[in-house]
Amino acid sequence: MLDLPLVTPSILAVLGAILSWLAARYWYMRAADKELRARVAELERQQGLTNLVAQPMWAAVQERLIKELTHFHTPVMDALLEVRGLRVAERMGHATYCTMFVERRTKDRS
Repeated sequence: MLDLPLVTPSILAVLGAILSWLAARYWYMRAADKELRARVAELERQQGLTNLVAQPMWAAVQERLIKELTHFHTPVMDALLEVRGLRVAERMGHATYCTMFVERRTKDRS
């Protein structure tokens, strides 16, 4: 049978090594957690500053998009835009008429 006085110190030494490793790992992770929290706080601060700069620009872009997408059409142009299908391309007179209104619209915008 095993000599009990030799086994007990060996078990205690292994147990102590395991507990020491766990304690070191805990403190290391705690320090790493503090560093990560500091980095996240810094990134959140930078994102806030970026939003302060970007929001007015984005509002201007949105205003421009809304202005471009909701521009005024004459009733004749609306009627031309309602025509769908391949027949629009087939009718050269219709395409020329539509082109004339598009050119007039681009001159009005500038």
